[in-house]
Amino acid sequence: MAQDSARRSSRAEAKKLEAINAKRDKLDKLMNSKTEPKMTLTGKALYIFAVDNPIRQFGYSILKHPYYDEFIYALIAASSLVLAFDEPNISEYKTEIIKILNMMFLGLFIGEMILKIVVLGFVFEEKAYLKDSWNRLDFCIVLIGIADLLINTVAADSGVDLAFLRALRALRALRPLRMVSRNEGMKIVVSSVMSSLPEVMNVFLIMILFFLIFGILGVIFFKGGLYSCTDPNMETEDDCLGYFISPDTGVIV
Repeated sequence: MAQDSARRSSRAEAKKLEAINAKRDKLDKLMNSKTEPKMTLTGKALYIFAVDNPIRQFGYSILKHPYYDEFIYALIAASSLVLAFDEPNISEYKTEIIKILNMMFLGLFIGEMILKIVVLGFVFEEKAYLKDSWNRLDFCIVLIGIADLLINTVAADSGVDLAFLRALRALRALRPLRMVSRNEGMKIVVSSVMSSLPEVMNVFLIMILFFLIFGILGVIFFKGGLYSCTDPNMETEDDCLGYFISPDTGVIV
């Protein structure tokens, strides 16, 4: 029995070490890769655009242009800045300007998404757009912007109160996260934080356990020992039990 338990514990320790080494190797690969892997065209995007399709080749040349990432960075920064200026109780003139700017940024981000889908494919291709987790994040943020625009348009044209759906506007705060998907350093930080969450949960559970233990000890040792009487005329604990009418306010306490 002792040998079996020792073997099981050694196997568990070996599995833990393998998981830790796998995470370490993954982070090392991310940190050592100073450049993004080269984008290659394979198959037919959307079952329509072949590798030698001129539309797909033109979109590929745009995605590989040296100023493409800088342009998208500027768009994300500008849209986040406009989002910061969108606050309640501003003039109607400023509201219209912010609305026009948001529609312009949304159109540009939709155009970028369509461009990537035409070049990479959408779902079923080898390097499809939605097979990348960061592209899925961009896709969700674009969908949130489209839903917000449709809700505002329907509410303005039909006069229907859709205030309960306008909570989606709060999700626009995810827009600056698009910056993470385009920066390798930020990706490494986010990956490190996500990989450490299980260990953080273990620390949290231990902390809750200690709070519970000291809470029980506090109730055992100090139960009733820190009482105070609200009636200054009472001198003992037995006289203080019950209710009385306050002479100042006339309220029963």
